[in-house]
Amino acid sequence: MVKESPNVDPAFLQQIKEIRQTLYLLLEIDRPEKVLERFLEGYSSILKADASTIVFWESELGFFNTLYNIPNDIPLKGMILIPEQGGLDGRIFREQHTKPVCLSNYSKNMDAYAIMKPIGYQYAYGIPLFSHNQTIIGTMCFYFKERTKKITQNEEILLEEIGQQTSIAILNARLNQQLEDSKKDSEESRNFLDLLLNSSPDIIINTDLTGKIKFWNKAAEKSTGFPANIMMNQKLPLVSDENEEFFYSKFGEARKGKTIFNFKILLKTKKLKGAESEIHRTINMSLVPVRNQKENLDSILLTGQDISEKQNLKKKVDEYNLALNQKDLALIQKDELLLQTQEELIIAEKLATIGLISDKLNHQINNPLMGIISALSIHLDDIEELEKLRIQGGNTITENISHFLKPQVLDIISEGERIKFILKELRHFSEVAKEVHYRDNTELFEVINQVINELKDEPAYADIKLKLSKKINKAKILGNFNQLKYVIRVMLENSTRAINLAKIYDPSRQPEIEIYINKFILNQKKYIRFELSDNGIGLNTEQISRIFEPFYTLWDNPNQNPNDPEENHVGLSLATAQIILHNHHAYINVEGKKLDPSQNEKDWKNSGTKITIDFPEI
Repeated sequence: MVKESPNVDPAFLQQIKEIRQTLYLLLEIDRPEKVLERFLEGYSSILKADASTIVFWESELGFFNTLYNIPNDIPLKGMILIPEQGGLDGRIFREQHTKPVCLSNYSKNMDAYAIMKPIGYQYAYGIPLFSHNQTIIGTMCFYFKERTKKITQNEEILLEEIGQQTSIAILNARLNQQLEDSKKDSEESRNFLDLLLNSSPDIIINTDLTGKIKFWNKAAEKSTGFPANIMMNQKLPLVSDENEEFFYSKFGEARKGKTIFNFKILLKTKKLKGAESEIHRTINMSLVPVRNQKENLDSILLTGQDISEKQNLKKKVDEYNLALNQKDLALIQKDELLLQTQEELIIAEKLATIGLISDKLNHQINNPLMGIISALSIHLDDIEELEKLRIQGGNTITENISHFLKPQVLDIISEGERIKFILKELRHFSEVAKEVHYRDNTELFEVINQVINELKDEPAYADIKLKLSKKINKAKILGNFNQLKYVIRVMLENSTRAINLAKIYDPSRQPEIEIYINKFILNQKKYIRFELSDNGIGLNTEQISRIFEPFYTLWDNPNQNPNDPEENHVGLSLATAQIILHNHHAYINVEGKKLDPSQNEKDWKNSGTKITIDFPEI
């Protein structure tokens, strides 16, 4: 249990208290299965898990008892687990873990690996559930679709608390009581077990030590066509000769207490009227020795899957592929040629992009370098002039040094700072282009408010009326807080430049920027929409088509705004913002109407730019 101390986060302690309060409320529910369903739902919410399961373990076997948020078309309910094949549940039971275990989808030990990974689960937590004598009687697993970070210390404590509460209060109280009741009424227990085993999609057969059938479930009946009442006290309908000998050699090993996994046998099927020959079914089978309460070998459990259809399908696919390979060799060669051509095009595009960036970077850096060289040349002439004055013994040498040298030195420093700024922007662009930074649950309103608070005291924003309106109270997205700040800041800065430039043509214009936040649904997916509108100078069609090109800028005239110096316009900020939005799976759209000063005011008063960004909601 967690002790309350000054070093423990109060919010974390509140989560622990909520778990315990949930427990006390759930204990008032009469039906134990509903208790477990509510537990899974409540604990999944606390851990922000997408799905969860509870598996019960009995006599070295487990079965899925309770599910939360697992699609109905995934047949987990009632599925039998063997420790060596049971994924994360089986690993916890087999290795007798006492602490939570977490696995990513890159591990084949992930619970229900073959089923859960294809539908997008990326991470799993598993915890053991104990009885009074510290025997694992159950396992609880939580699954995550988008989670990538490792389990935190607080989450590990929460998981241990959840395991303790579930084990002690539910399994030891409710389920042990059920087991006691089932001992008093064995027939009811037997019926429940039969129902459970008959609901399994896997073949489940139980035989005595001589091989006579004691239980034959619905899946076995469906596969072979033989009903359970006919198969009782009969031996398996094995295809004779080598197949039969092979099975009973494995059966003999199981009678010695050894568990046998995954071997193939052939079973006969019920012969239909008019059929010319018997049809055989291929079963992938495992044998598990079952012991009674005295630890004596009591029976053999046979579990398996009918893989006949898969084998037939594989055979047909192999035959089809062989024919395809023989017929379409020429087509494959054409595909290889097309692939080679595509690769050459990709390389050509990359070289073209590198060439474009190199040309523009050369232009960006060449101009300040020429300024530095020119200033140094003038500086050299001034030094020669000062040397003549010194030789002539003039009294104004000190004044002339300041007069001649200071302007050139200031020009050199300015141009050097320009190169430094260009390289800084280029480095930022390069880092964003080649890296997808870590993203977490982010509130878009917090990002916007922080940017506005940082910009509101800058001179360029002094006269601008900034309005933030919304139709929603929360805008949760999966994002990198600092990168999103950069994007919002770039959008506001460009709107401000456009507004200040428009004021040159219309000093009476009231500068306005409006930000509007809403949500919408498209193709059953939820999105958060960010809209930014200004009444600045606007953009024409060509400018909109090029606005995200590296080194393309509309703000290369330093006289447009005295508070917005030329060195701030490298032309990489919008290109960097576009890459960040691409990494966030967001969509950006730009619309604009260009101000035309040559027209009457009524023709351009509605000029401005509107930027729309759609973020996937979490």
